[in-house]
Amino acid sequence: MTSFKYSFKNDYSELAHPRLLAALSEVGIGQFEEYGLDAHCAQAAGLIREKIRAKEADVHFLSGGTQCNLTVIS
Repeated sequence: MTSFKYSFKNDYSELAHPRLLAALSEVGIGQFEEYGLDAHCAQAAGLIREKIRAKEADVHFLSGGTQCNLTVIS
């Protein structure tokens, strides 16, 4: 496996970690429900609830870094 030096200069100067790219390629080409309402987001929300040990927690996904940053600092 290739060693990476991570840069936090910005969030758009690199593609993604090779494992993430491999996982995306396994999904294949398809059509999905809108962002946040598809099966992949539902699975991710379930994993997040497991990790935080809060099975009733509301989990919401945002579409980009700017939206996330504005939400966190609000």
